[in-house]
Amino acid sequence: IAVDEAKMLGLPILVTDYRAAGGQIVHGENGLIAAMEPGAIAEGIARLMDDPALTERLRRNLALEPLGTEDEVRKFDELTGTGELAGADRLAVPAEASASGEPVGAAGSAGSSGAGSRTAVLAEGSGGR
Repeated sequence: IAVDEAKMLGLPILVTDYRAAGGQIVHGENGLIAAMEPGAIAEGIARLMDDPALTERLRRNLALEPLGTEDEVRKFDELTGTGELAGADRLAVPAEASASGEPVGAAGSAGSSGAGSRTAVLAEGSGGR
């Protein structure tokens, strides 16, 4: 889940070479895979910190990848009647909440418990994406 969250946020990813790493990360394309030892992990961190071109390339490539969660969110929206995904930031906020400036309550609207209200489905991504 953490790798998927980092992908959604467009953050450079460094993972150790656990069994499923290759299914989530292509080394040098959308992240880095390091051996599961302190020196290799430190080297990967240093590489991300010291090579802004690499970091930017990883971010760009991540932005081009399908997240794989849109279909699940769309199914949820269909089941609950909460509507379409909101723009590129993937944040659905009730119109009344954005107009009032009130936080969205547990029921999905600002200060209301209406059953048809829309709720935030996924957290907004960072400005880097």
